[in-house]
Amino acid sequence: AIDHQKCFTEFGPGHTPLDPVRAEARLATLGFDVSVPTGDNERIALVDVRVCDYDEGHMAHLLYEVDGQPFSLFFVPEARHGEGTFEVLDQQERLWSAAGEACVLIGPKDSVAMDQVTAYVRGSE
Repeated sequence: AIDHQKCFTEFGPGHTPLDPVRAEARLATLGFDVSVPTGDNERIALVDVRVCDYDEGHMAHLLYEVDGQPFSLFFVPEARHGEGTFEVLDQQERLWSAAGEACVLIGPKDSVAMDQVTAYVRGSE
């Protein structure tokens, strides 16, 4: 949750959407083989990709905007955990594992919006 807040504070709101193919290429140059979610929901815009540090290494961070709201999708390599939903620092977190990675989606406590974004990003699994 802290990287979500920090990166959006640094990056700011209102950016042009980033092409998923270019995003994957950028992550590949940073050492991550991540399948960037694609879909037909025009409300969900990928606006940046980054690499963030965590206790055991680095993780890919995809920054999304949905109707002006910030959402983050993190891919933590070589980590696994069960599915769950948590509220942390006044935000909602959804966790799951896919393709040998732990996935963490962070956004507002708006369950409807979180359901829509979760469906969107998990549609590429």
